[in-house]
Amino acid sequence: EQVEKAFFMAREVGFDNINMDIILGLPGETAEDVRRTIEAIRALEPESLTVHSLAVKRASRLADWITQNGISALCNTEETMRIAEEGARGMGMAPYYLYRQKNMSGNFENVGYAKDGKYGIYNILIMEEVQSIIALGAGTVTKRVYPDGLIKRCDTVKDVALYIERIDEMIEVAEKALLTLEIAEFTTLESQSEVKNYAITIAEAFQKNHEEIDGMIKKYSTGWDFDRLVKMDKDILRIAISELVYIKEAPMKVIVDEAVELAKKYSTDDSSSFINGVLAKVIVENGIA
Repeated sequence: EQVEKAFFMAREVGFDNINMDIILGLPGETAEDVRRTIEAIRALEPESLTVHSLAVKRASRLADWITQNGISALCNTEETMRIAEEGARGMGMAPYYLYRQKNMSGNFENVGYAKDGKYGIYNILIMEEVQSIIALGAGTVTKRVYPDGLIKRCDTVKDVALYIERIDEMIEVAEKALLTLEIAEFTTLESQSEVKNYAITIAEAFQKNHEEIDGMIKKYSTGWDFDRLVKMDKDILRIAISELVYIKEAPMKVIVDEAVELAKKYSTDDSSSFINGVLAKVIVENGIA
């Protein structure tokens, strides 16, 4: 009932490409259960269907349950996989990606089916690890993929109550990840390797001069409590001031314009004018031409 409600809500607000996920191989699941699930999905008429084979994590409670009840209690079979495949094809879908994980029930795989032109390109990109991802919520992982193939991950706590308790910290993690992804926008450099090196230069400049940089933000944020400033605004200002005062490579106008655009794109309605005002004072006071 909850699935159907969520599906129809998505349709009502205009989503025209909805994927349904199912997991085969659950304890006690029968072929008839799978048929009933596929028929319910057919009635909803989604554009794609992803059929997962249950992957058992070694440290999970399910793994303990299997130890007590035996692997045969998991019911993923060729028959259930075939039911899902025939159901997908009956909805006008065709397979477009496949991947395997460790400890999958029945030693099968995960298969994505979709109608023509409705393929989940994101699914392919994430499996190939060629796409940067910003993830929000408890137990999620933000992933930054660099042009040279380097991948860095940043995860949040899994426990929902702890996530809520540490929400300010989790928001800061997301903001920093977002700024990392946007660093290329923040420079005028065209070479990917140069962008990466320049990002490192900015980080090093701030690390070396962070007390002075935060001091400038406090000084020129007239009427604002530094500790109550939007974290995104502070980080944008830290990057811009590092460039303006200490690195001095990119043109002043480009640095300011990019900072203002980042604020418009990712912060509050008042942030762009606030950042523009602070940077203007920094420029005047430091005699930056």
